[in-house]
Amino acid sequence: MQHSEHLESLSTEAKDYIKNRIELLRLEFIDHSSHLFANLTAYVILLAVSLLFLMSFGFFLGHWLGELLESQWIGFAIVAAFYLIVLIATWINFRKWLSKPLQNFIIRKMEEYRETEIK
Repeated sequence: MQHSEHLESLSTEAKDYIKNRIELLRLEFIDHSSHLFANLTAYVILLAVSLLFLMSFGFFLGHWLGELLESQWIGFAIVAAFYLIVLIATWINFRKWLSKPLQNFIIRKMEEYRETEIK
């Protein structure tokens, strides 16, 4: 009888342990993913503000070049050509300049967060 109660108690404890372990993993996943999402959101906001600045600067530069060259459309065409060259270079080197660094950034952030959790 005592063996049976001991096995039943051990079985209940094992079930509770597994249930608690699954809950811990779920909470850790939520914690890690929310930290990553917060970082990515902050960088997206920073990127949006940077793009607004770049657009404003492009308008300024196009207008300035237009006055300098005495033709507004030539000034804006020069700025547009520069942006086109940057776009083509980025498209050609997309994997090297954007994809891989973004993957490495996400992995590095997750590792940094994990290291701060361990300490």
